[in-house]
Amino acid sequence: LSTRSFGTIYPDFPIANQFNHVIVYAKTKTGEFVLDVTDRLRPYYLLPLEALNSTGLMITNKNVNWVEIIPAGKNLSVKAASVLIKNDGSIKGVMRLTTEDYAALSTRKLLVENGNSDDLLKKISQSDKTGLNITPLNVLNFNIVEKPLIIEADISSVTYSQVTDSMIYISPYFLGRMDDNSFKPDDRDFDIDYA
Repeated sequence: LSTRSFGTIYPDFPIANQFNHVIVYAKTKTGEFVLDVTDRLRPYYLLPLEALNSTGLMITNKNVNWVEIIPAGKNLSVKAASVLIKNDGSIKGVMRLTTEDYAALSTRKLLVENGNSDDLLKKISQSDKTGLNITPLNVLNFNIVEKPLIIEADISSVTYSQVTDSMIYISPYFLGRMDDNSFKPDDRDFDIDYA
């Protein structure tokens, strides 16, 4: 196949220099799989994002066929928090970040790059801007790449909410808060890639 950065394949006249990546097709009793096992942090059924380029050329002993390269996984990230808000506006609680497939892969890579979940959670929560104090508790399923990656942490803050006479204002977004619109860049050369 041709990776996204390498370019488009011309199916009417395929030549060897149009391709730059090889994946494996496996047919078993339980189903058919397209495999790329070049990254230990990625589950066997998950292709790299670079390889998701619509079609590939399957060559067997008997046939040569064009096949669709369809993602077998999803990009799922769930952020949940259970907090107690006191009358003075301070908060205390537990936060849980659950990621699956492509989101878990990128989170695992960030954990490896940052060395621990403490730095990663500070980066994700923008704790320097929000005033959240984050203490990681558990990182579950880091080495079991087929399962969702779960990060649990204690959170607290005395400045996260705003207190007025009879109301308390609080943002429900503890993780992944967007401060500006990412779809409005000053200069856009290419379409937005959702992969």
